[in-house]
Amino acid sequence: MVRRASDALHRRERVFSRNTDEAPYLREPLRRSTDPEVREIAFQKSTQVGATELLFCFVLYCVAVLKLSLLYVYPTRDKGKEVNRDRLVPAIKQCGPTKRLLEMGGLKAVTERIVRIGGNLIQFAY
Repeated sequence: MVRRASDALHRRERVFSRNTDEAPYLREPLRRSTDPEVREIAFQKSTQVGATELLFCFVLYCVAVLKLSLLYVYPTRDKGKEVNRDRLVPAIKQCGPTKRLLEMGGLKAVTERIVRIGGNLIQFAY
């Protein structure tokens, strides 16, 4: 078990550094988001620096690797629908492991309020 955890951590580190080459300041929050010792992360940022993409990475990691279901809350229905349709679902389809899990859900895998990935859900609330 220790070897598997160590291997997973090593793979995670490689993925984080490869996928954050254009935004190296996102590496540490992304690493910390999956650290079991960390209970809360405060992320102070300006606009348009990739924080939503960081959150998507964390969401996809939670669903695909940790096998968790999540609730994603947006202030308005229109914004929630837009993010689901235009940003989150395309991100899921670009990520090999989550794409395969999404395909397992069949035709009803994606609705306005729920994305089914494997046996887990990403549910949108407004």
